[in-house]
Amino acid sequence: MLQILYLLRKNFNLTVRRKKASCFLLFLTPFCAVFILFILKFIVERDISKQYANAQRFNFDWKTKCPEDQSPCYEFIYSLHSASGGSAFVTNVMNNVKADLASTLSVSENALRVRHFEDKTTMEEYLFHNPNVTFASVAWGNLTSLSGNTSALEYTILYNQTDTDRYSPVAWMKTSIDNAVLSFYGATPSSKIVPHLRGFPSPAETTEDVTSKVDIYVAQGSRFLALPGMILFLSVMHMLVTDKEFGLRRGMEVMGMKNYAYWISWFVTYCCYSVIISAIIILTGLITVAHPFIRGNPLYHFLNLTLFNISLVCLGFLLSTFFTNGYSALVSGFVVLAMGDIMNATIAQGSVCYSMMSDDVLRHFLGLYPAMNFSKIWLDMSYKTKEYFDVSLASFTSGRGYGFGDLFVMNSHQGYRITNVQESYISFLWQLLNIVLYIVLCVYFDTATRRNDFFFFVKPSFWGCTSLFAKKSEELSRIDESKVEQLPADLKKQFEKARDFSTPALVRLVDVHKSFSKNLNLPKIGSKNEVLKGIDLCISKPGCYMIIGSNGKSTLFNLLNCTESPTSGECFVNGMNVKHNKTRIRSQMGMTFEYDFLWQELTAWHHMQLFAELKGIPQRKLKEEITLRLNQVSLYHVRHHPVGSFSGGMKRRLSVALACIGNPPIILFDLPTLGVDPSSRMKIWKLIHELKQRHVIIATSHSLQECENLGTAIGILAAGKLQCFDDSMSLKTRHKAGYTLSLGYRGDKEKALALLQQYMTHAKPEVHENSLSIECSVPQQDMNEFISLVELLESNPPEVNEIVEEWKISQTTLDDVYKSVMKEVESANLGEIDEDEAVEAEHTNHEPLPEILPEKQEIDDDGEK
Repeated sequence: MLQILYLLRKNFNLTVRRKKASCFLLFLTPFCAVFILFILKFIVERDISKQYANAQRFNFDWKTKCPEDQSPCYEFIYSLHSASGGSAFVTNVMNNVKADLASTLSVSENALRVRHFEDKTTMEEYLFHNPNVTFASVAWGNLTSLSGNTSALEYTILYNQTDTDRYSPVAWMKTSIDNAVLSFYGATPSSKIVPHLRGFPSPAETTEDVTSKVDIYVAQGSRFLALPGMILFLSVMHMLVTDKEFGLRRGMEVMGMKNYAYWISWFVTYCCYSVIISAIIILTGLITVAHPFIRGNPLYHFLNLTLFNISLVCLGFLLSTFFTNGYSALVSGFVVLAMGDIMNATIAQGSVCYSMMSDDVLRHFLGLYPAMNFSKIWLDMSYKTKEYFDVSLASFTSGRGYGFGDLFVMNSHQGYRITNVQESYISFLWQLLNIVLYIVLCVYFDTATRRNDFFFFVKPSFWGCTSLFAKKSEELSRIDESKVEQLPADLKKQFEKARDFSTPALVRLVDVHKSFSKNLNLPKIGSKNEVLKGIDLCISKPGCYMIIGSNGKSTLFNLLNCTESPTSGECFVNGMNVKHNKTRIRSQMGMTFEYDFLWQELTAWHHMQLFAELKGIPQRKLKEEITLRLNQVSLYHVRHHPVGSFSGGMKRRLSVALACIGNPPIILFDLPTLGVDPSSRMKIWKLIHELKQRHVIIATSHSLQECENLGTAIGILAAGKLQCFDDSMSLKTRHKAGYTLSLGYRGDKEKALALLQQYMTHAKPEVHENSLSIECSVPQQDMNEFISLVELLESNPPEVNEIVEEWKISQTTLDDVYKSVMKEVESANLGEIDEDEAVEAEHTNHEPLPEILPEKQEIDDDGEK
C-alpha cells in the first residue's frame, strides 16, 4: 500500500511539472470539445431561424372540424391519468374543452368526434400507427396537486408537425384547457400550470432524422465528447511505453517496486484524470446551457463520460503491453484515434447506432467497443432532452428530460421505426465489463511478454511451486571431472568453488544457461537463441569484479537482479535462489543500467526520495540517506534542479547514487561511466573504489583501462561462456609474457629477424613491412636472453646500428589479453564473435592511474590482496 502512495506522489509531481501538457489534457481539450459544439449549435440555430424568419404565429381560431367522409377522424384525443382523482379531473376539463370547441365551431357537442385513452402510452401507440387522424391530442403529466401537493400541473399538446395546415388549433387548445382548469378550481389554482408542445410520434417520418439536423448535440455530441477520452488514451500509451523504453519501470522494480503497485498507481492516476475531464465537460455544458446537461441529469452524463474515459485508459493499458518503443506506440495510438473517430462518425451515430444495438448478436459484439456504449447512452439522453424548431411558435422547444426511470426503459427510436433497443443501464454495465476485461487481458499479456511465454500460467514456477522441482545442493555439487580437466586454472577454481556449498558466497552461479525463444515460446514454432552456455562463478569477498565481452553481459545482470530466470542451472545471490526470493534479493541489491532511468521533469531529490522509499528506507533516516548519497556524487548543491537540466555526467552520477541507496551488500554497475566526461568519470571511479572495500561490485565496461584500474578480478565473456576470471596481472601472465618489443629495421628484414631469434628462440615475431617494423611478445622462458638483447640495443654497436633504426619496449595491456582471448575463441570454434557488439577497446596508450587509486597489488582468486 505504501508503494502505491509513493508512486501516486511521483505521478502527481510529474503532472504538476508537465504544466502545459497537463493543462491541455485535463482542461483545454474537454472545454474545447463542448465549446465547439456550442458554436456549431449557434450556427445551426441561426440558419434554421433564418428559414422561418417570416413565420406567422397562428391565431386562436379553430376554423375546421373533421370531414364527414374521413374515418377515423377526431377533433381531438386525450389520455386519462392514474393519479388519485386524476380521471375525474381530466374528464371534467376535457368535457369543458369539447363544449368550448362546439361553441366555437357552432355545432352541437354530439357532432364532434372525441376519443380518450386510459393512459398516455396507449394513446401514443395509437397515434404512431394511425397518423393524421386528429387535429391535436392532450397527454396529462404531473397531477400531484390534486392531492394537495403544490408542485406543477403539467400537460402536453401533441400536434402534427409535418402539416402546417394543422398548427392553428394548438394555441386555441392551450387557451381552452387553461380556462377549463381555472373553471375546475373556481379560482387561481394552487399549482403552476405548465404546458408543453410536442409533435406526433409519426411513422411517416423518413429514415433521415429531421430533428438531428437541428440539434447538434444529438447529431455530433458523442463524437466531439469522445475526443478528450481519445487524447487520454494517447497519453496512457505514451506514458507506459516510455516507462518501458527508458527502463524507468525496470529500474523501480530492481529497487523493490511491486508490479501491482505500478499498475494500480497509474490506474488511480488516470481515473483522477478521467474524473477531472468529465467534470470540465459537465461544467462547460452547464455554462453553455447545453440541453443534454440542463434537461438531463448531470450525474448520469458524468457517470457515462467517466466510465468511457476509464475504459479507454484500460484499453491503453492493454495495448501498451505490445510495444517497447515510444514512437511506435504513439503512431499506433494516432491510428487507433483516427479509426475511432471514423467509427464514432458512422456506426456510433443516430439511426445506425440504434439499428446495430437492436440486433441481439451485433449488440454483444459492439458492446466491446467503448465508444459504442458511450454513444448509445448519450443518444438515449439526448433524444429525450433534444431541442426542435417549433414552426408554430417560431422558436426552439426542449424535450421532456431524462430521469432515473429512463435508465430501465426499453428504448424505441420512433423516428426510425427501430424497436428492441437495449436499456441504458445495460450500456453502463457493458462499460464496466470492458474495464474489467481490458484489465484482465492487460495483466495476462504484460506477464506473457515479460516472461517471454504465453503459457506461463500452466508452469509450476508461476504458482510458486518451483522449489518442488529445484535441484538440491548435493546434486549441484557433483563435479564432472572430464569438464574440469579441460578448464584453465582460474576457471577450474571457479567451477569447484561454485559447487562448494559449504563455503558461503554472495554471488554463486552453477552451470547457468539462458536461452530466448524468438516466438514467445509458441509450441513448435520458436527457435532457441542460447545466450549463456554454462556459467560457473563464485564471489565471496568484497571487491570490484569487472565483466567485459561482446554479448551476454546484460543477460547475466538480468539473472542477478531477478529480471530473468535461468533456463537451466542455478543462480544464488547472498545464499538465496533468484527464482524464489526476488523481493528479498532486490532489497539487498543496487544497480545502474546501461541507460539512466530518470524522469527529466523530476529533481534529483525527487528521484532519491522515491527510490529510497521503494527500497524500504525508514522515513526517519530518509533525509540523512539522501543527503549522504548526493554528497558522495557531488550533486547535493543541485538537488532541487530538474534532471532535464543535468549534463550527461551528472545524470550518470545520479544513477550511481540511486544504486547505492540503502548501502546494499551487492551493487551491479552496467557501464557506470558510459558517455561521461573525464571529471565525472574520476568522481565515479573514486566512489567505486571506496565502495569496493565493503561491497561486492559487479560491473561491466567497454573500457579496458577502467577494468584494469578498478577490477579486483576481470572476466571475459565470449561465445556464451566465461573465458577467464582472474586479476589483471594473472591474465597478462597467462596470455602474454608481460612485455612487447617493437623493432624498426633499416631495410634488411632477414637480419632483423635473425637478431631477434638469436636471443629469443621461443618468440613469434610479427612483421609489419609497410612500417618496416617487427613486433613480438617476450616469452617468459626467454626473459634472461631478453635482458641481454636490451643491453645490446642500448650499447648500439655498429653491427647492430646497421640493422636497427629504433626500438621500444612496452608492457602488455588488457587490450592484448582481450585480443588473445578472442583469437582462442575463434580458433576453438566456440562461437562467432559479433563485431558490432565487440568491446570498444582503447587501442591508444593507456592513461596513468588516477591519484585516488592505490598502487596495484596482487590478489588471490578470492579477491584477497
